Amino acid sequence: MNRSFFSVRSATSGDSESTEQLHAPFFQGLVAKVVAVFLAVLMAGLGVVAWVDRSEVEEHQREALEAASLHGHLLQEQVVRSLSATYALAALLRQGRGELKGFEALAGEMLDMYGGLSSLQLAPNGVIRHIVPIQGNELALGHDLLADPARNKEAFLALQTRKLTLAGPFELRQGGTAVVGRLPVFIEAGTSEERFWGFVTAVIRISDLLRASALGEDRRQEHEYALNRVHPDTGEVQTIWASGKARLEDAVEYPVTVPNGQWSLLVERKEGWHSPPLTLTWMILGALLIAALSAFLALQVLRQPVLLSAEIARRTAALNEANESLQTEIFEHWQAEVALRDSERQLEQRVQERTQALEVANNALTEERTEQQRLIDKLADTRSQLLQSQMMAAVGQLAAGVAHEINNPLSYISSNVGTMKSYVDALVDGLSRQRALLAACQPASPEVEAQCRQIEAQIDLAYIREDFPAMIDDTLAGLARVKRIVQDLRDFSFVDQADWQTVDLNHVLDSVLGVMAVDFGARIKLSQNREALPEVECNAPQMAQVIRNLLLNAVQAIDGEGDIALTTRVLAEGVELTVSDSGRGIAPEHLARIFEPFFTTRAVGTGTGLGLSVAYHVVKRHGGNITVDSEPGRGARFTLQLPFRQDSTVNRK
Repeated sequence: MNRSFFSVRSATSGDSESTEQLHAPFFQGLVAKVVAVFLAVLMAGLGVVAWVDRSEVEEHQREALEAASLHGHLLQEQVVRSLSATYALAALLRQGRGELKGFEALAGEMLDMYGGLSSLQLAPNGVIRHIVPIQGNELALGHDLLADPARNKEAFLALQTRKLTLAGPFELRQGGTAVVGRLPVFIEAGTSEERFWGFVTAVIRISDLLRASALGEDRRQEHEYALNRVHPDTGEVQTIWASGKARLEDAVEYPVTVPNGQWSLLVERKEGWHSPPLTLTWMILGALLIAALSAFLALQVLRQPVLLSAEIARRTAALNEANESLQTEIFEHWQAEVALRDSERQLEQRVQERTQALEVANNALTEERTEQQRLIDKLADTRSQLLQSQMMAAVGQLAAGVAHEINNPLSYISSNVGTMKSYVDALVDGLSRQRALLAACQPASPEVEAQCRQIEAQIDLAYIREDFPAMIDDTLAGLARVKRIVQDLRDFSFVDQADWQTVDLNHVLDSVLGVMAVDFGARIKLSQNREALPEVECNAPQMAQVIRNLLLNAVQAIDGEGDIALTTRVLAEGVELTVSDSGRGIAPEHLARIFEPFFTTRAVGTGTGLGLSVAYHVVKRHGGNITVDSEPGRGARFTLQLPFRQDSTVNRK
């Protein structure tokens, strides 16, 4: 580098000029500073490159985790939804005491309704006897689930725990790979005992499950997917399905919870997590260029003090010459300032006018947004009401159909058993009278007497006389209990009544309690304090659904054993029903939201959040009121109030 480059010129007077050479120490220090700047900027640039690459890795992994979460959530929801069909079939089997008429038609509807299911099977005593659809599944008929050593582990586990288990994946006898959910069914064998009936089985083919959860439909083809589980016997990782290579080395993982186990959905980016090598190369070259430019700028800045010392001397003379003209400019600036202040006042006035106009527009916009929010809330309310109405209609039709189908054979069975009782009473009476006549005959034949006693002892006639009438009475009592259940179903569905009518709320409560006896079971202790109530005008099916929603909410709030108290009383202008439970209570921050549509504190897939919302809006449409009092850990109390009669403004649709 030519050292004359650092020479400076000084113009302190007139035309005199002199040139000075910079000293060597200054030159050496300048070079050292420039090199230091170059290295510092280069290191900072490389740090930025590393940070950008790390951000790319985090972004790609976040996108992959979002994809895994989406597909994993869909997969888990599909498994839960598909396996819920087994609970519905098990409930029908328990209700029919092991008999299920019309299984093929019902299972066909369930396959369309639940989705993702390949087949539904019934296995009395562990042996598959019924399959829908039968086509393609013929080889599975007669298969003994408990005797198959390769597949009976989950079956015995379900039998021991009395819970739904998920087995597989494994190759089906009818071809294909699937997972199988097995739910053991126990039906009443006596007053307090249950016997094992068999299994309700839902077969979910892996291909159907993947299709329902949208796996394998990544149009951009950016990721590789693999669905794994830990084998319960060997403890090794088993690949259920993979979109490409079976083993992913550097993948993000999303857990998928299934009955009696957990799957893992792995996602890995095909092109790797880091930025492309070409991009990294260009960024490094950019960092080198920026470091070189920074060093050049540092050189220019560091040599400025020497250059400025000469420039200051030259400009001092120019400033003296400009001082005189500055005085003139000050006066002109003062005049301009006066004019500027006038302009500022005018501008401030215009700003105030514009501000007022904006406030008016903002108020109008706020009102419009409030109206839009009201319409959105109304739409959500209407949607929840429509959904609940459809559910109520379906439940009513099902209850009415089941009650009708049971009521017909129940009538002639009750009649035949009653006639049988009269025949047995007559037969026993006749045998007694015949025995008395034979005993009165003289002289009695010892041989005939001995033969008669031997015959009576062989058939145990004395025990039959004592036990058979009691057996007939027990049978008639059981038939009466079934008849009461059928009548409760008919009352709950209100199949023989109009929608709007005057009803006794205690009668509606009795029909709901009859239907919900299974929900209470032995763990719920029910206490009642009811007054005689006058009839109220209401939509009986809707009011029955309101009471059922309140009772079901109380049952679900109780962990383990607990108490539910029901109270009815007459008010000045209507009637009141109170439902109290000893459950976990409601947190204060949730009290204001429990009647909102779709709000629920339960786990995903276990509740829709519509029960209390629908109850609230049905009661409001009846001109009534529903309130709640609760503290965490001390249960909750829901109070329902209805007027005696509805006014003309009530919406009866």
